Amino acid sequence: MDAWVPFFQTLLWILLIVGVLWKFHAQAVALLGAIKIRIEKGSSVKAGPFELGQDLRPQEPEQQKKRLDDEVKQAQLEEAKPSSTQAHLIAKPSDSDFRSRILIAEELALRALQSEFDVVINRQVKMGSALGLDGAFVKDNRGFGVEVKYSRKDLSETQLRHVVSQFMNYAKLKNWKQFAMILAVVYDGPETELHTQQEILDSTLSEFQGFVQWRLYSLSQLSQKYGLGLPANI
Repeated sequence: MDAWVPFFQTLLWILLIVGVLWKFHAQAVALLGAIKIRIEKGSSVKAGPFELGQDLRPQEPEQQKKRLDDEVKQAQLEEAKPSSTQAHLIAKPSDSDFRSRILIAEELALRALQSEFDVVINRQVKMGSALGLDGAFVKDNRGFGVEVKYSRKDLSETQLRHVVSQFMNYAKLKNWKQFAMILAVVYDGPETELHTQQEILDSTLSEFQGFVQWRLYSLSQLSQKYGLGLPANI
């Protein structure tokens, strides 16, 4: 008789499961329907206790174009200002030149960050209806938003603070306790000025430690690392 005990236990479990499914059939169908609707609307980016929320979506082409337009305008404004590197810049770049170098800088910086953090970065995403990010990923139960900035001259402390504050305020609004920002600056000026740009970054963003991590890359060094030939700096 003892040999039949496992059989009867298994049979009872099967009958119990069948009974529960039969009794709560309507609720189960409704639950599956709700899950299906949530997936169709856009599910959350979640890992462990961290969740970015359902409003994390790919940027529309129009938003990507607008962000690039804004980057070009900002670069042109910085180009017009005097700086310690002005003597090295012998001609004013065209809009097309700026766009090409900004896009190349963004792509190479994201590749470098992917290798450093050993993750796949979701490119060109938006939070809510307006706030755009160059990238986002989850690592060790923490969310990271990535913003890439292109620079040819001395970094603007005001602009750096504005970028970080914008994302920090959004994270506070959403009550994201496990969210951090990575600000990657790609410098397209003389490599002899890299140390000066690093000092500007360190001194400007030290007040945001704990929320933002920052990286400084040389565009020429990145292009060599990934085997990309760049036209001569303008």
